[in-house]
Amino acid sequence: MADIDVDHWRNLQSLLLESAKEKRRIIVIHERGKILKFAHSAKAAIVRPISEVTDAHKDAEAIYDANVATTDMVVVIERSASDAYFKAVQDAWTPADDIDVYVHRAFTLMGQYHDGIVVFPGPANYRLGLQWRLGASYAEVEAAVQIFAKPETSVVFGVFEGDTLWTTLVLHFDAARKIDVVTTVDPTELKAVGSREAVVAEVTEWVGKQYGAVSLGLYSDRVGAERFLKAIDKPKALAELRRTDALIAKPLPASLAAVIKLA
Repeated sequence: MADIDVDHWRNLQSLLLESAKEKRRIIVIHERGKILKFAHSAKAAIVRPISEVTDAHKDAEAIYDANVATTDMVVVIERSASDAYFKAVQDAWTPADDIDVYVHRAFTLMGQYHDGIVVFPGPANYRLGLQWRLGASYAEVEAAVQIFAKPETSVVFGVFEGDTLWTTLVLHFDAARKIDVVTTVDPTELKAVGSREAVVAEVTEWVGKQYGAVSLGLYSDRVGAERFLKAIDKPKALAELRRTDALIAKPLPASLAAVIKLA
């Protein structure tokens, strides 16, 4: 990760990650219905339509509706359920776990406590913590890696602002298609100016020298990138970007080219 550019990394996070901490939240903590805490993350005044928790899901929605002008989400947590969840998360860890596998397991486990850890709008395991703005499930991303990422090669994603790279993501996959490098391009080492095509060509060469041959490169502008991330049908989104000249796909593996062609 020595080549990570601070600006590229910050921009990448703003594009791909959504934090619950950035949301205006009402937090209710209760013990078998008795409310222990009722607070707003921004210390805004709260309209309290309930005096105890009788149905966490209905109560969370009622609290949200009563405070919708000042609130993005309502979190209702039963204390013993929270304790049980965090114990389960700790017990689920093994030293052999890849970090992404462990984090995915932690959020999956949260779904098993759907009556004790409640978020409205929800569900909790799709709203709390840091969430990916990928428009795809963990299983779908994993399947895409198996199909489109070649072993022992690099994959590059880039987003332009004008003709300047606004952010990049460089991933290298080992022989088992596991990610062993996560970084960005170092823009201080790029000399190409002018067209996006010229910049892409230099990025491909630079990444190849630093981390290994690039087998897939996808580039767009910010509008195109956001449209792609929100899309449920990713091949169709790529096809539409390509038809409007908003996508540079170099190199493009035959497997992905065929999928885009059929979209």
